[in-house]
Amino acid sequence: MTQTPPPSSSTPASAPLPAALVMPSEMTHYVIPLGFAHRSAVALLRASLFTRSFTVAFIVLFALYLVLMGLDAADIVESGSLSWIVPVGFGFIFVLAVVIYVAQRRSTTALLPTGSTLSARFDAETFWEQTPIAEQIVRYDAFEKLIEQGGFVFLKTRRGGIASVLPRELVPSDAWLDYIRSQLAPASRR
Repeated sequence: MTQTPPPSSSTPASAPLPAALVMPSEMTHYVIPLGFAHRSAVALLRASLFTRSFTVAFIVLFALYLVLMGLDAADIVESGSLSWIVPVGFGFIFVLAVVIYVAQRRSTTALLPTGSTLSARFDAETFWEQTPIAEQIVRYDAFEKLIEQGGFVFLKTRRGGIASVLPRELVPSDAWLDYIRSQLAPASRR
């Protein structure tokens, strides 16, 4: 990880920061290692599947499975009841997990190939990011959610997409994570 001064026109004038935060005066650079896309996809998969709604769906499917297994299997088959719903439900969760993993891995590999450099800088109002393909400056209130999982920080937009995948090392401190969370869109602070 190396540090260089930020571009002079990359960020607008910033509001004062809380005293606990130290304003990084330089951009932080991170060279993408082998396996970065896989690790980020696994981290996002864990963050996506271990949400309250997925946990409830899994518990309901498992309870339904136990109820159906407690019934006489011959009666279930003969009566044509909904015994197929449990395997289909688990199959759906499995397919969804594979889709999330593959989509994240592909997009991360395309945006951040092994050996490329990801640069980031944080100020009071905006997040600046530069990849080999693009550069973006985004206000924190444009994000809906900040997810920290498995050594990664995911910044999620209001539309549900992941706008940025950052290695945790690029975020200056835990105080910055808390500050960014406090600056998210007001209706979505979680």
